[in-house]
Amino acid sequence: CEVNTLQKQLKKMGLWQSTSRKQIQENAHKRWDERCKQAVMLREKGLTYQAICQQLGCSRNSLSHHLKKRGLK
Repeated sequence: CEVNTLQKQLKKMGLWQSTSRKQIQENAHKRWDERCKQAVMLREKGLTYQAICQQLGCSRNSLSHHLKKRGLK
């Protein structure tokens, strides 16, 4: 069956909640805000960035990018 058809049927039954691109971006931003806060706290406790990334489940490059973006590194 077509994806669009399936989505329409699920929407009719109230089982499909589409998410806008803007909402996806806002959710990602919130998740990174939280990760960055945790990273700063863990760094203050003496953890290395490698250990922090393992604990948070992200790459060092991504964490570094998001910390810089928020002025935290």
